[in-house]
Amino acid sequence: MVELVVFVSSNTVGNLATEYASPYLSYFFRFGKIVEEFKIQRKALELKKDRVKNDVDAAIRRTEAIEKDVGDSLTRAENELGVTQILEDEIGHINCSKWCPNWGWRYWLSKKLAKKTLLISKLLETCNFSPIGRKLKYITLT
Repeated sequence: MVELVVFVSSNTVGNLATEYASPYLSYFFRFGKIVEEFKIQRKALELKKDRVKNDVDAAIRRTEAIEKDVGDSLTRAENELGVTQILEDEIGHINCSKWCPNWGWRYWLSKKLAKKTLLISKLLETCNFSPIGRKLKYITLT
């Protein structure tokens, strides 16, 4: 019963905090939502990276040259997934999605996750490639 009251009151306070007060208060009260959004964006990036990697492998098998922006985006996605894995481990290390006694840790992690979610979202927007590679032109020597 006490958990229900705490959950309802923290959810209400979180909604009011994000609506009327500083957005920094939302890091405290909307931790669960921030974590959920982060996980969704991370999974989307992982799926997108796998899809682009498969397309790159197929283009290489067709002896096509891979566009530079495709390779750069793939590298950035792999780097971001490595960094986000560390954050994912932090989330799993101390699970405080409902109540967390360490407010400093909760604030720090929420802020990092929110920034990383925004960065992943922007990266996903730039990873839409129609041509992955281009045919190589061979010069015949006569």
